[in-house]
Amino acid sequence: MSSKLLWILPKSFKRLFKKANIYWCTVLGFAFYCIVINFPVKRLFFQTDQYVCFFFFFFFIFFNMIIVVFQLYIPFLLSTFEFPQVHMVKKHFNQSESKKLPKTGLLCIIPQLQLDNPEMMHFFKPVKSPFKCAKESNWIIVKDANHFMINENSTRTHGNITCNYVPFWRVSDKKIRFGKKRHNFKNGSRLLSDFFLIKCFAEDNATYENIHSAVVPTTEALNRKDKLHDEALGLNVYILGFDSISRMTFMRKMKNMYGYLRNTLKAVILEQYNIVGDGTPQALIPMLTGKTEQELPNTRKRYSTASYVNIYPFIWNEFKNAGYVTLYGEDAAYIGTFTYRMKGFDQQPTDHYMRTFYQVAESKLNKNPKFCCGSEPHHRVHFKYVEDFFTAYPVSKKKFAFQFHSAYSHDDINLIEVADLDMVKHLKFLQDGGFLNNTLLIVMSDHGNRFHKVRETQQGKLEERMPFVSVVLPPWFSKKYPEAMNNLQKNARRLTTPFDIHETLLSVLHFQNPKMGNVENRSISLFDEVPEERVCQQAGIEPHWCACHIGIEKPNNSTTAQYIAEAIVSAINNYTEPERQICVKLKLKSLEKLIMYVPDNRVMGYKSALDYDGFVPDLSAKTPTTTLHYTATLRTVPGNGLYEATVRWEKLNNQLWIDLDSISHINAFGSQPQCIIDKDYFMAKWCVCYDQL
Repeated sequence: MSSKLLWILPKSFKRLFKKANIYWCTVLGFAFYCIVINFPVKRLFFQTDQYVCFFFFFFFIFFNMIIVVFQLYIPFLLSTFEFPQVHMVKKHFNQSESKKLPKTGLLCIIPQLQLDNPEMMHFFKPVKSPFKCAKESNWIIVKDANHFMINENSTRTHGNITCNYVPFWRVSDKKIRFGKKRHNFKNGSRLLSDFFLIKCFAEDNATYENIHSAVVPTTEALNRKDKLHDEALGLNVYILGFDSISRMTFMRKMKNMYGYLRNTLKAVILEQYNIVGDGTPQALIPMLTGKTEQELPNTRKRYSTASYVNIYPFIWNEFKNAGYVTLYGEDAAYIGTFTYRMKGFDQQPTDHYMRTFYQVAESKLNKNPKFCCGSEPHHRVHFKYVEDFFTAYPVSKKKFAFQFHSAYSHDDINLIEVADLDMVKHLKFLQDGGFLNNTLLIVMSDHGNRFHKVRETQQGKLEERMPFVSVVLPPWFSKKYPEAMNNLQKNARRLTTPFDIHETLLSVLHFQNPKMGNVENRSISLFDEVPEERVCQQAGIEPHWCACHIGIEKPNNSTTAQYIAEAIVSAINNYTEPERQICVKLKLKSLEKLIMYVPDNRVMGYKSALDYDGFVPDLSAKTPTTTLHYTATLRTVPGNGLYEATVRWEKLNNQLWIDLDSISHINAFGSQPQCIIDKDYFMAKWCVCYDQL
């Protein structure tokens, strides 16, 4: 006990007078002095010998100090609490770790979230269309996917129209080459590139200037030989992605799209799909490569030795090697997944690459109404490019397309609903055209909203970790592969991740007889059955991102709570210590909330099945809880940073583990890390620069 007290005192002594009630200590001490010593007050000050007065004065001070110390520390002395050894790590999950996990038989329970939860609904509101696009239809249309045509309605309105045509091509992710201007470009002329600038002059002196996109088939793609293996499914692949939309938000804001997917296309919705990291790259990289960013070569552009992102084993390369024509597009070039903080691509990643279009659109059309290309809103242009992709190439040419939408949803939780009906029209075009009869369609989002105040609510935190993912297969698939379809439907209520999407895409090229997935594998094809006992650690999900936990809120003023909060701040300070000349040492301001996450009792109690069919679980196991996870929300000063961190408490050896990657800065930090962001991007969320105080 004495060693414990000595350990505590140095860290807490500076807060001694702040926490103790000095007023009552003084009153009680003086009363004790007057009554017990039995000196009247007047004698104390006027009749007592000088040395006796000094003695009782110092006795009074010492007595008050004893009261203060006991007021602060008697709970520690009487309790059995022992402070754990703290370990700060910066590690990442890798495949080898999953193979070390024992078979626990545990079940992962995802909370059932309320669609109309009052805690959430005040964040959502109807949105009127913000588009102020040109009322007159665009003068130029693209016919048969790759032929230039002047709109007949425009000619009837304005008389004879002549146009100057400027094609442009990608040189790199930063540079664009504009072709020679072609005057009086003829009606019906074949387009020279996917993207072009146009300026037209009418007989009535009206003018038209815009940027257009189309899909011009390349000779290389047309001549690419089909190299599919005999076991391949032979399906086209179309992945339509959205930024920052949880599964619940998708249901709230895109009701028509959700209904069309579920009721008309019979989509399988992955209700327990869980993210594996923070932000869009940590959602898309595992899906497109099967690995985490940390497991791949460094591509962060601030490093002189960084590689281009082409070094990643992207899934579209597998399809390209099998003879597919490929497409990849994002509609917000300024925040591109692989260009915002990564080096981007040196070689064009796919046969058709829409970043080039949006780079020019963002620079050349900045005077146009927001989100408009003439009379067309951006999202229609985005969808039309994929429609052209499917129509420009022969039906026999296998296709892989990945389109990702960020423009409306990245910074706004409500705006995406303005595109709802157009999304339905887009899918209806593909359905009515017969394209979905031979296509694996995945409609998905990367994660829920991250920066809005919705994230500060309990359900908002869960929704961030549970994005929308749906899978649509042709009607004939369930008849030809009933077991695979049955597994997919089962997996809708099993723990799944982006790693599983990647494995499923590989299955399109190398389909095998469906089986029970190996729980020790981080990646399991959705055509195989994902085991019920799969838990987050086996699936490559760190505790901070795992929605399977059940949370129990703990008192903020408890010994455990205060210790954890101080340990987290110390971990942050230890990491920023090498940059202490520019980064301030943080101090704990307050602990806002501490939640202890424990597995559900049914998880801890699962032993085996009681019946032959495996329907009735035996919950008689007495599995001890040996590991606790805590999520702490705390504020630091200076800077008023709001942090959320998950720590692991190992009870058997009494060790507290803090992974720096589990600490998220969840309020806006503005320019506070300006001094460090170019030098160390990952340190930015923990650094408050001296020059920003």
